[in-house]
Amino acid sequence: MQVAGSEIFKTIDAFLALLQSPAINEQMTVENATQAFNCAHFIEIIVAQVQAENRTFPFEKCLRRKLKRKLFLQNQNITCSDLEKACDKLLEHYLKDNRISTEIVDEYLKLYTLHFGQDRLNVFLNQVISSSIATNIIIDSLGELGVPLSGMEDEALIMSWQMAIANGDQDEVVKCINKMLNDSHVSRLVHLTVESDDDTIKELVVQTFTSKLTDYDPEICVALADTEKKSLLRLLQDSTRFCIDFVDAIFYFGRNMYLVDGKWCSDFKFEYEHLCQIVKILLNGPCVIRKQVYNRMSTVKTQPDSEIWSNVEADILN
Repeated sequence: MQVAGSEIFKTIDAFLALLQSPAINEQMTVENATQAFNCAHFIEIIVAQVQAENRTFPFEKCLRRKLKRKLFLQNQNITCSDLEKACDKLLEHYLKDNRISTEIVDEYLKLYTLHFGQDRLNVFLNQVISSSIATNIIIDSLGELGVPLSGMEDEALIMSWQMAIANGDQDEVVKCINKMLNDSHVSRLVHLTVESDDDTIKELVVQTFTSKLTDYDPEICVALADTEKKSLLRLLQDSTRFCIDFVDAIFYFGRNMYLVDGKWCSDFKFEYEHLCQIVKILLNGPCVIRKQVYNRMSTVKTQPDSEIWSNVEADILN
């Protein structure tokens, strides 16, 4: 074990990546399910050997020093008991992850039963089912007590992002944020960001938003216009960069609108009603935001073809 020590810890890091990395799960195939099982099985063999030789303490000390990835978000140390049923952990993960196909699960189950037999599989399945039933009972009880389950889901998502960042998988978090953005979950992203105490997550979300805003993406502007006002204003107040880019985008769409038969029209999804809606929110927001928008309005009204801004002002007051 001494000679192969570095390989052991590399294998454990690889196992943790199998449990935690969405990119690896998305690339998983029936063919490499065997490699995944062998990785977990190797860890079980090593841990069993360590425990049989009463070398648990020095081995766990090495785990603390040599592993690159973490199993827990808090600085909780990985122990042999966390790894002694590595194949079970991976199987449970595959059963719960909708990115893993039925074919992959079937292949993994074949390998599992071949090595451990039906009895261990039955014990594992009974534990998973019992745990799921208990979890559902808890969730139902919380729902009856009026505890907002969406808040629990948001906290779980934030924790998964924090774990990914701690393990160097920041790109995976960015992919997830972009997916939420593309799936029209802008309002939830804003809420997650203002409620999170994690500066890295806030920065990643804001960077994603501003990249869209600087490209004058009408979809994001419409979505932000429809976002809960309090959360939007908090995010604008927390991030000067986001506030500047958002205001720039709003005024860009405004100055590109044109009058047809007494009605302001737009070539974008962001229309005159959205413009009035957002400007009203901003002018009724915190002083720092209100001042920025008011000064911008005062400037653009002095320029040629500025009729739209006088109309916006009038419509807001009505």
